[in-house]
Amino acid sequence: MWIPDREIVVLVSEREKKIYLEGGGPIEQWPHRIGRHKEGAEFPVMAVRQLLIDQGYRVYVSGLSKVGIDSYSLAMFPGQRQDKAFDNTKHVLGLDDRALNEFLRLVSLRRARAGLGNHGGDPDLLAQHGQRLHDRFFVEVKAESRTYRDDLTDQQHIVFPLIKVHLQQRILLAKVHILGMERGRVRQGLWDAV
Repeated sequence: MWIPDREIVVLVSEREKKIYLEGGGPIEQWPHRIGRHKEGAEFPVMAVRQLLIDQGYRVYVSGLSKVGIDSYSLAMFPGQRQDKAFDNTKHVLGLDDRALNEFLRLVSLRRARAGLGNHGGDPDLLAQHGQRLHDRFFVEVKAESRTYRDDLTDQQHIVFPLIKVHLQQRILLAKVHILGMERGRVRQGLWDAV
């Protein structure tokens, strides 16, 4: 069972989400107007990404290089190892092809035992500090609102422990709470991280 190395809570308002979905505000837009998160165009992931960028990190989003922004790939698309996203992963984590192949072999074995398909399970983000290159970690973003709660997938239950044990990398859990009105006022600050 996976336990996050650290958990943070990011509070954002429905108003900030609305501004993002309309194409404005300080958060870089997800290049596609759809995304994996049901909370709209990857808003939770992009909000946490912006928070980390503001703190001096270079942040890679899980996906192939065709995403159009800095991306990384680990277990999500194991058959497409020629993509630049895999090179980004190897560079940031200091992996060679042998170590990456061994990790993917272990993931494949565990998936087969669990009866799962052969792709998926990467954390949403990979971050590396611009000055302190050994300050690197994965981030799994989970969104919650009045109407939606995001939980770990079966693939993530397989992949995350292997990242922690085999690759010896940290995975933080960022819970993004999208808040509505509070005492008749919309929250004004972009970030309240605990």
